Amino acid sequence: VLPTLKDDPLPAEARRERIVAIAYESFDFDTMSKLVLAKYWKRFDAAQREEFMKEFKDFLAHRYGDRIDRYEQEKVEIVGERSAKGGDAILATRILRRGGEPTAVDYRLRSRDGAWLVIDVKIEGISLVSN
Repeated sequence: VLPTLKDDPLPAEARRERIVAIAYESFDFDTMSKLVLAKYWKRFDAAQREEFMKEFKDFLAHRYGDRIDRYEQEKVEIVGERSAKGGDAILATRILRRGGEPTAVDYRLRSRDGAWLVIDVKIEGISLVSN
């Protein structure tokens, strides 16, 4: 995402579209949808689940893409990785801002079909999925 954000000649809308495409490739929206709905997942019928997943995926990917307007050449530093329950992995990062405190961002990843995909993001300890 950072190289896309730094691509100044690229119009903002084109950058946004690239970032949305990256989000679609990097996030496991099916698993995230199940985690968000928790006990309500089983109460939804197949059509309701499909509609929720579609809307959730669209919302998150575009919300992620809309953040480009706030980008001010921050740097992202990987500060560690660890195993998590259920075979998941946590990738710990910090966003370094000029003149500001670093922001801790942890990505929870799960292996699916041979690829590691994001199933949750915690910003300063607050889970996207739980919140």
